[in-house]
Amino acid sequence: METVNGLGQQYLIDYVLKNSGLKKNQFVFAVQDRSSYCSLIVAKNNELIVLGSFSFEKFILNKPPHDPGRELIAITRFLDLCINKFHDPSVVVPDLEGNSDFWNDYYK
Repeated sequence: METVNGLGQQYLIDYVLKNSGLKKNQFVFAVQDRSSYCSLIVAKNNELIVLGSFSFEKFILNKPPHDPGRELIAITRFLDLCINKFHDPSVVVPDLEGNSDFWNDYYK
């Protein structure tokens, strides 16, 4: 798998489509109510499954302060885990929060 080549919704969608068996209408990035978090949700066997959650402001809106190089690595590894969880429900996907020190421990 390759690194996501940018931040923003379209880049994330393109990455998931290219690196998984999911089709465009099988998954969605949904923003949680009154939160800056977004979840990657898929439809499987007539159920909605949340694969993981991440900071909408940081990884889709791309609000500063940010370090694009570090963030691209983190979101790539996060999406890879989500894709693996789609195929193997036992995979654990930690939330990818807006705090670099927090996600750095999991995704670096």
